[in-house]
Amino acid sequence: MPQDDSAARHRAAAAGAVGNVVEWYDFAVFGATATLLADVLTAGGEGSLTGVFAVFALAFVVRPLGALVIGARADRTGRRGPLVTTLGLMTVATAAIGLLPPWAAIGMAATVALLILRAVQGFSSGGELVVSVTYLVEHAPRHRRGLRGGLHLATMALGFAAGMGAVAVLQRALGPTTMADWGWRLPFLLAVPLGLVGLYLRWRTDETPDFRRQVSESRSRLAPLAEVVGRHRDTVSGGFLLAAALASSFNLWFVYLPNLLVSDGRYDLQTVLSGALAGLVTLAASAVVCGHLSDRWGRRPVLLAGVSSLVVLWVVAPPRVADGSLASLVVADVAMGAALGAFVLQSALADRLPARVRTSGMAVSFGLASALVGGTAPLVASLLTDTVPVALYALVWALSASVVVVRWSGAAEVSESDVRAGGPGPAATDDVSVAEG
Repeated sequence: MPQDDSAARHRAAAAGAVGNVVEWYDFAVFGATATLLADVLTAGGEGSLTGVFAVFALAFVVRPLGALVIGARADRTGRRGPLVTTLGLMTVATAAIGLLPPWAAIGMAATVALLILRAVQGFSSGGELVVSVTYLVEHAPRHRRGLRGGLHLATMALGFAAGMGAVAVLQRALGPTTMADWGWRLPFLLAVPLGLVGLYLRWRTDETPDFRRQVSESRSRLAPLAEVVGRHRDTVSGGFLLAAALASSFNLWFVYLPNLLVSDGRYDLQTVLSGALAGLVTLAASAVVCGHLSDRWGRRPVLLAGVSSLVVLWVVAPPRVADGSLASLVVADVAMGAALGAFVLQSALADRLPARVRTSGMAVSFGLASALVGGTAPLVASLLTDTVPVALYALVWALSASVVVVRWSGAAEVSESDVRAGGPGPAATDDVSVAEG
């Protein structure tokens, strides 16, 4: 029985991780090709890049709907079905972007179609974000949930790295002219085989033990979203601010900044994508290491290290990157990746929310912040234009996150008895985390 249980956990981790990589690969390709999409699928000219960032932001406006709708469904019917649905939607929408005719052929219809498909991507990714982390964490032993939460963040980073890496490789192999002509379509079309692999793995997985247990034992009569807002307001509000700091810094640094540096002529596309790739790989490694450390030391010290590093980086890094030095760019990318990897927010939230509302709580905090703050960050930055206001904007969220971590120092977490019995709230402990031996 223990061997079967261990095998099931490993299958679940593989399905959640591989599917998450595919999902975020699809999402990242759009950001990596923003300058090309601005030339091919819009009228071009001044302001075209801002227009593409507006389309980028639209997906994040739709994401809360996906997070709330799919998250509530996952709390009612289970995690497995929504995981299959979100990946299927994302695969179809991404491949369809790769098949769009250019503006020169169909005019405004190209931009409108891009807008619709990006909205589908946003709905899918909103659901994926909150269901996949719940699925991964609930399939882990409680003393390894930090590691599984880190795995979730790591696979997000690896998916982004794969998307940006694919574009960088094609840019080098095909050259700028061919890439702008038809080569930009290839990374979008690669979503089809990748998505099929992820769907196969997810279809073969089991429901999580926590969900099966709460179906038979939970006595709560409230709808998941109503219970989250009514009983776990402090947890989701704090989670929102932490997720806002994580998502805004991630999208400003790894989506907005590469495109800005290319459009300003400070670096070529291949160079900035290579630097971002190094940062994303570092983020993935940092997330796994920091997740493991949070299981041993608790969530708070690891989170505090992450938000403190983020504050320092937004003060010192932007001027160094703006000078056009490749070494400065790579060092800053790696440092940013290491800092963001210390945001063990997924496991911290899972600790504080009972299984019956865990996905909905993730949706209200992690999902909404990633969409409303993180998703609009590149658009806000493109309107601010100057690097100083952009850095100040990121700093506001980072400093807010640091206040939350301090306030959470003596906060409560959900006990196993609350998870099983559907009790009214978390049990008092000394830290945010569960660190069983």
